[in-house]
Amino acid sequence: PALQVKTLAVDGLGNIYAGAGLGQGAFRISAGGTQWTDTGIASMSGGWTAVFAAAVKPSNNYVFIGTHQGHIYRSTDNGAIFTRVGDGTTSEYIYDILVAPDGDIFISTRGQGVFRSEDDGLTWSAVNIGLGSKDVRSLFYNTGNNTLYAGTTGGLYYLDAGNSWIAVTTEGLTDLHIYGI
Repeated sequence: PALQVKTLAVDGLGNIYAGAGLGQGAFRISAGGTQWTDTGIASMSGGWTAVFAAAVKPSNNYVFIGTHQGHIYRSTDNGAIFTRVGDGTTSEYIYDILVAPDGDIFISTRGQGVFRSEDDGLTWSAVNIGLGSKDVRSLFYNTGNNTLYAGTTGGLYYLDAGNSWIAVTTEGLTDLHIYGI
């Protein structure tokens, strides 16, 4: 199929996952494979979904997919079967998924900020103290200083040890919208 690819993720076995535009869902190709297969996420979401976020947790090879409807899907079997997980999120858009080195999973959302899961996506809790804009488009983890960053439509923030967001200075910049880090 012709895809409008929004995101890619690769698991520990070399399988590639592609999140696609409205009505397309997500696709998977095995390492060394010759054909993409539909993961079924579009049909599980009522047939009309876009996938903006995908990530793999290296410690257990779980695959996470986030949709524009605010749904999170997880595969525990290298992408063969996806199931919907994620109590506690309230956004209609999942823009990014990040797996931190400690195994915690973070998602960025439209209008609801950042959520964290400590149980492989089963439950989520908001991590928004100090976040100036809850329209969070991207996440980045700097392993050099062990810091999580969030790019928002209101600037750039980092998460301190007390789980509060601190704004990175925007002096010299105007109308700072961060769409990718």
